Parts: sequence; structure tokens; C-alpha cells
Amino acid sequence: MSPDVENGAPPAKDARHSNEPVTTTSTSVVRRRRRPPNAFASLFAPDGRRQLWMLTYICPHCKAGHRALARSEENAHVLRPRGACGRLVVIRVARTYRGREAA
Repeated sequence: MSPDVENGAPPAKDARHSNEPVTTTSTSVVRRRRRPPNAFASLFAPDGRRQLWMLTYICPHCKAGHRALARSEENAHVLRPRGACGRLVVIRVARTYRGREAA
């Protein structure tokens, strides 16, 4: 090994083509976050004492039913809640139940 490499300096350009071992730093593994899975939900309009829109869906992680609340119908379409199991999902509204109209 050349004296430069022993002292911690980068190897000379000629050392790239030689048979001498060259020390390298370990590369860190870059992990990308996976997108949360879709959960297809039913959206229920406010009714009785409940003044918020309610979403019910089957969690793709734990296969249990969960509920979420939204302040408006528009907010329900962009909601990304954490279910009761603690996992993040993307809500896709499959059907909307508006209830009875006031007579």
C-alpha cells in the first residue's frame, strides 16, 4: 500500500488500476417509504346528534372494521387517517349515504 493511503489520504489515480487493496467506505442503504394501502370506505352524512361525516372501512392491514370522522364531505375524500390498529391508510370513498332530506 502506498504511504498516502496508510495516512488516510485518498488513493492516487494510479492506484485504481493496481492490484493493491483500496479501502472504501460503506454505502448507506436508502429506504423509500412505501405508500399506504387504499381503504375503500362508506361515507355517512351527519344524522341526529352526530354533526360530522362518518367513514367506515375495512383496514387492509388488520382486516378489522374501523371508523373515521370528517368535518365535511370534501374533507372525507382527502383523509389519511390512522386506524384503531395504528396503521396509516389512504381513504377512497366507494359509496356515499346522504340520508333523508328534510321535509
